[in-house]
Amino acid sequence: VLASSIGSRRPRLKVSFVSLVGKMPAAQDFIKGWPHQELLQTEQLRTALMDSFKKGLDKSHEYLNYGDPGNGAYMLGHPDFRKALAEFLAKQYNLPVDPKNLMSTAGASMGTDLACRTLCKIGDLAVVEEPTYFLSFTMIRDRGMDLLGVPMEDDGMDLVALEKHLVEQNGKIKMVYTVPVHHNPTGICTSDAKRTKLVALARQYDFVIVADEAYQLL
Repeated sequence: VLASSIGSRRPRLKVSFVSLVGKMPAAQDFIKGWPHQELLQTEQLRTALMDSFKKGLDKSHEYLNYGDPGNGAYMLGHPDFRKALAEFLAKQYNLPVDPKNLMSTAGASMGTDLACRTLCKIGDLAVVEEPTYFLSFTMIRDRGMDLLGVPMEDDGMDLVALEKHLVEQNGKIKMVYTVPVHHNPTGICTSDAKRTKLVALARQYDFVIVADEAYQLL
């Protein structure tokens, strides 16, 4: 309700938002990074999916299996997919990408969980941005790790605060979780300068960077 009063003797004017726009706006959920349903119902997407499915039928004996004699088990994903992904990423980053360094997962959350389980141990410390993606807390704590937070700035994580933690914790920090592109929930993109500095800190203080790049290609 918008209310205004001009002069002490004039009646208070009350105008409802509903009367201005005709109806109440629908509630919007900004917690989850879901695409709008209309984006998943376009003819272009359906056509591309059908073309992809038809091509996949030619190798269904591989795609629906655990591996093949020539390539062995597909533990990291089908080799054709990993090769195509490496070529795509190399063009995006303008840097060489080795398919051997790629692993396909069911999503960024699965990748984050695997990183916690394989690269860290119970009692290690992880640093996250404040605020950050809410499920990161669960994945990190499920591994038996403890959390520290650093605030966000206009160009990404506060690296001065991060280095303060690194010095104070003296080697206990083993992981830094970040959403560098269209950060959830602030929408901030980490600057190139801060990305370079973060990598330098990781090498100096011996921790891994888990970059949740769910929105990297948007």
